[in-house]
Amino acid sequence: MTDQTFFQNCSKTLATLSGQAAEDFLAAVCRDIRSGNTSDQKVNFLLDIEVMAKGINELLFSQGHVCFIAGYEYFTIDNGDLYRAPELNPVMADGRRCGRWQTKTSMVQEYIEMVKGC
Repeated sequence: MTDQTFFQNCSKTLATLSGQAAEDFLAAVCRDIRSGNTSDQKVNFLLDIEVMAKGINELLFSQGHVCFIAGYEYFTIDNGDLYRAPELNPVMADGRRCGRWQTKTSMVQEYIEMVKGC
């Protein structure tokens, strides 16, 4: 498995977990990385995972998180407008991933239902 595939698989799995299950998964990934022949990139990833385990929900979900669909996270900002960001983008210091505006407040629910149907 390439490093890129490894990171994508970990990110996809983490997106489906929360709380204790996410922390258990991160601990298992750490054990796996420590036990084998690892690349420098995986060692750096291990350090990131250990930081993530301390505040898993804050690092996995953007502030205003609505859902994950097809590789994107959908979230609302303070005024209620909906934004979309690739789920592999990091959560930034403001608590959100860098994303693009999708729709105004009054259309959020309809837009999410439309995207889920695709």
